[in-house]
Amino acid sequence: MLRSLVGSEMCIRDRSLFVNNADLYDCAARIFAVVETNPQKAFQYREKEYRVTSQVDQWARNQTKFNRLVQALSSMSNDAIAFLEYASAAQQQQAATSTTDASTSSSSTATPVDLLKQMKDAYDAVKTTESHIDATLLASGDYMDAEDGYRKLEVLRKKLNTATRKANKPQ
Repeated sequence: MLRSLVGSEMCIRDRSLFVNNADLYDCAARIFAVVETNPQKAFQYREKEYRVTSQVDQWARNQTKFNRLVQALSSMSNDAIAFLEYASAAQQQQAATSTTDASTSSSSTATPVDLLKQMKDAYDAVKTTESHIDATLLASGDYMDAEDGYRKLEVLRKKLNTATRKANKPQ
């Protein structure tokens, strides 16, 4: 008990170190994406990484920090698309299972409602990422539009649009 309290106090005391470290969130997202195979959790950590890197006063007219933001949005886009593809595949697998053999669908732990919620969450993740990219493009357009990072963001926006068109929008 005492050990956990000490650990909690250290986390509270050192909170600023954790909150402002985009690389920590990047590492957590990679762990959830690769080791845990949990694209939803990976995306959640990408959102935290984005929040740390998206402060305009940090990257305004600073190429290195702007590139870090672009890197965060690129990773966030990849994780959002992976989440959407994962949810779509799970939904398609459940639909195929329920039409071919009703007895095998009972062994699945995810219900159609769960899968629909997961698909909606994945679709929302892609839309959230698009919104973050749009905001960054708007905020950086006056002084970063000639940079490679700005063009990468435009490409990412198109990639996300393509992913949402391929997936069935949840109702």
